[in-house]
Amino acid sequence: MKRDRALAYAAFAVVCIVWGTTYLGIRVAVRTIPPFLMTGFRFTIAGLILFALARLRGEEMPRIRKTLVEIAIVGLLLIGLGNFAVAWSEQWVPSGIAALLVATAPFWAAVLERLRRGGDRLDARRTFGMLIGFVGVAMLVTPV
Repeated sequence: MKRDRALAYAAFAVVCIVWGTTYLGIRVAVRTIPPFLMTGFRFTIAGLILFALARLRGEEMPRIRKTLVEIAIVGLLLIGLGNFAVAWSEQWVPSGIAALLVATAPFWAAVLERLRRGGDRLDARRTFGMLIGFVGVAMLVTPV
């Protein structure tokens, strides 16, 4: 049990370090590498690493055409277009502002989901969670 807890803390620390330095890393990279090229390299390398890890674990790759199309659409729009837009914008926008804007993504996703025909409604628990997150972002951008 102690080992599991230590691994969980280590994984959390890695996520914090990687996620916390991502936007600064993008800002530094786009000074010398075009955003589209940088984003392409970044996610090609990440995809190859994740593919190799999945194969090592014996994971089966999806074979159903519909699933592959859905994966491709999400990959192109969310990973490709979304992260390319962040990298492109960081040529002019400070990395901290870019990170804060990205932090509002769950709020916008919930709004768009609600506007979609047949979309999920936000129950009280989800609304409270969204409110806490949005207040956190607002606190970060409000001058003291």
